[in-house]
Amino acid sequence: MGGTLAIQAQGDLTLAQKKIVRKTWHQLMRNKTSFVTDVFIRIFAYDPSAQNKFPQMAGMSASQLRSSRQMQAHAIRVSSIMSEYVEELDSDILPELLATLARTHDLNKVGADHYNLFAKVLMEALQAELGSDFNEKTRDAWAKAFSVVQAVLLVKHGN
Repeated sequence: MGGTLAIQAQGDLTLAQKKIVRKTWHQLMRNKTSFVTDVFIRIFAYDPSAQNKFPQMAGMSASQLRSSRQMQAHAIRVSSIMSEYVEELDSDILPELLATLARTHDLNKVGADHYNLFAKVLMEALQAELGSDFNEKTRDAWAKAFSVVQAVLLVKHGN
């Protein structure tokens, strides 16, 4: 049943929305390390306890995080993983790719509240980075794409 839900949710994302997500993602990847670092700094600002899930970065200030090799390495990993998801938005493989992330997040007690916060800060970071390219269609496409990813993750978590 989980796979069916995921595929059905993917079907709700239009071809035009997928194109918007892919186009803007490629724009963002020109500065992938700083973009993803900004996302995590925003997460930690909203929820300082989330930073403790990364022991190697616990207690670092935003400026320390920006220059931290650990944060830069994490940002590169996250941007690579997200690039896979963006490319596979219309693929039956997406749920399996997300299953690996769900297992890792389960071990670190990352769940629905964290995904909701990630969605919020992702939209903020997208708007900040894309500027005037972040219009209503872009916002709607990213919101829908993230809802697809989040739905699959929550099914994989068993929530």
